[in-house]
Amino acid sequence: MSVRSVVVLNDFCHVQGGASRVAIDEAVALRSAGLDVSFIGAVGPVDPELEAAGINTVCLRQPQLLDASPGALARALWNRPAYRATRTLLETLDRRHTVVHLHGYTKALTTTPALAARRAGFTVICTLHDFFAACPNGAFFDYRQQRPCTLHAMSTACVSRNCDKRHPAHKAYRLLRGVVQRDVARFPRTVRDYITLSRRSSLLLRPYLPPDAQFHELANIIHVTQGSLADEGDRQP
Repeated sequence: MSVRSVVVLNDFCHVQGGASRVAIDEAVALRSAGLDVSFIGAVGPVDPELEAAGINTVCLRQPQLLDASPGALARALWNRPAYRATRTLLETLDRRHTVVHLHGYTKALTTTPALAARRAGFTVICTLHDFFAACPNGAFFDYRQQRPCTLHAMSTACVSRNCDKRHPAHKAYRLLRGVVQRDVARFPRTVRDYITLSRRSSLLLRPYLPPDAQFHELANIIHVTQGSLADEGDRQP
């Protein structure tokens, strides 16, 4: 496949956390390499880096889940505007030369854009920044007992376990979101290519992903500030 266009999907259009930093860095780097890059995000404002790079950014100007309004809660289950915006953008692109890349999706965007892309026949790849593709709380961790969770995600035992870091009501909402993500948006089973950040991540998530899923291990991009060289004479014995 000769890639000419990339559509980056992420909750935020600015740097809110690690996943957003990686998504924006990717978009800027690919644009600098000469590819046609678009960025679809739910929560604004738009990062100046995207604007400076000349990236076509579709910002839905939606609140994030933490705002906890009824509208935000509903959209965090199924983001219909994000689905429509993705379909509209993809109608202008050639599926034979376009890759859609999903990053963060649990704070506002949801996985509906990935479903829109798959339905339109586009190749979709997802970076597994966390474990939300399987685990309701995204960590395979029991925050109440402060230890890793070994239960099968979304199993009866998982559903009945109070493991959320905040409140049992949050766990119930996360479970509902997981059901919608799995059974309505059909994620992760409709995506075949995944970028993983470690071998351990691949091992934990493989049972929940399609049998023919392909893993591409890639370390996160990081920013390092170049400092001055140390003078060996300053070394302490």
